[in-house]
Amino acid sequence: MRDLPTFMAMITLPVTIALLMLCQPSQGQENNEVFDHNDQHCHDVSVWGEVEFEDQECLKCKTEFEKQCETVTRNVCHQLPTTDCKLVPFTKCEMYMEQAKYNETIVIPDSEYVPWQCENVTVEETHIKLMPQCVDVTRQDCVTKWEFAPTGEKIWAGNELCTPITWKNCTLIQVPKLFNQTYTKCERTGMAIPTMKCELEVKTRMITGMRCEVGVAADCKTSSMEQCVDITYQECKELPMPLECKSSTLRVPFQPKIHRVKCLLRDNNEAPELAVEESASAADEKLNGPNGVEGQ
Repeated sequence: MRDLPTFMAMITLPVTIALLMLCQPSQGQENNEVFDHNDQHCHDVSVWGEVEFEDQECLKCKTEFEKQCETVTRNVCHQLPTTDCKLVPFTKCEMYMEQAKYNETIVIPDSEYVPWQCENVTVEETHIKLMPQCVDVTRQDCVTKWEFAPTGEKIWAGNELCTPITWKNCTLIQVPKLFNQTYTKCERTGMAIPTMKCELEVKTRMITGMRCEVGVAADCKTSSMEQCVDITYQECKELPMPLECKSSTLRVPFQPKIHRVKCLLRDNNEAPELAVEESASAADEKLNGPNGVEGQ
């Protein structure tokens, strides 16, 4: 039988190890943080503003296609026997199709136009007119008598054979006269007319063309010599013509950013501790997304 101290040591060691293991915190256990009421706990609450509109110029365009052909002349040669030979040129052509992009303006409903409606209105006005006013004027047509004084001077001795002559003396005077004057009265009360707007659209269509390869054949009787001959042919292709555009105005919507930060403050006069650059960066990431693309 072992002695008592050795037996007690054997029992005490495992118990001590077990107690130490119980006192150690378990692996992966997290410590709960206590809410700090002295911190402002700021976070971004930025939003988009009301929808606004701005005018943007629009070009109403249309693309026309025109078939254009090019005349090609080639000189082809071939070694011929010295016999009597002639060259016979020919072409081997094939049609092809391919897609081409072009711009075209489509017309879509926009708003409406209210026409003016007018009516005639008669107003009585006073006009000042000139009228003649005449009075009779009478004068005496007489023969005057003259006598000679002892000094030889002529002295008037009266009139005789007098005949009265009367005529009218007229002057223009201003007289008020009533006159009916016609005016027009116009208001926007007509039936509304729908208006249209233009919108540029990119379209694709199939175009046709033709490619040719030139060939030549020899018609020989004997002998050997080189002969050359010209061949003329056409290669055609549909090409878009220059755009014909007219100016128009469209209304484009947009929204301004409203930068806001919500914080837990002690009173209304306390300023937030969050830096402006840090808050603005968080607002842009929230509103535009992590890639910097504006939200719709």
